[in-house]
Amino acid sequence: MSNITIKALQNDLIQWIGAIDDAAVLKNLLHLKKKYNDDNKKKNKKKYFEEKSYYSLADLKKIVKKFPKDKKWKFQDIIKYFPKNLQHKVEILNNKIIIMASPSTIHQEISNDLSFLMTSFVKKNKLGKIYNAPMDTKFDDDNLEQPDILFIVITRLDIITKNFIDGAPDLIVEIMSPANKKKERDEKHDLYEKKGVKEYWTIFPKKREI
Repeated sequence: MSNITIKALQNDLIQWIGAIDDAAVLKNLLHLKKKYNDDNKKKNKKKYFEEKSYYSLADLKKIVKKFPKDKKWKFQDIIKYFPKNLQHKVEILNNKIIIMASPSTIHQEISNDLSFLMTSFVKKNKLGKIYNAPMDTKFDDDNLEQPDILFIVITRLDIITKNFIDGAPDLIVEIMSPANKKKERDEKHDLYEKKGVKEYWTIFPKKREI
């Protein structure tokens, strides 16, 4: 069928729809058009993971391998290509993606105990909000972090959205593990300082240092 014939059919269809007086018929036609468009979007949407209740570290690394090694990762990529409610940290640091293994027991103990003490103090004095990882913290489109513990002062609670923190927290606590490379630690420190994080605590469990 030629382009001219198709164009003529399209024009006839537009004129026919324009002549419809029955609101119910027109509503049904518009509904069918929307359903057709939605179905096409679903068909064209590439799946980067299969649906399941738990995603291992290996599952997440498989997703990353579907992209070029030099890909510059963005905040929206995490939303678009990864499952929700992950039990592993997935961060973006200066456009590089970082996937962290599950924390050790000592890491969890320190995080839980410190978070409990901080939350009790903050609530008692009505100072703001405390959040634990995993909590996506968007510094900009090129940087998405998941601090172990973060604090937001009461005058800045507007940066808290339904699904993530949109801006720099006032305090960040990171508990180090062997997987944390010094270069990444330094880059995070520079990022936090640049974005206006007022306090940044780094805890070294083995050294018993902050």
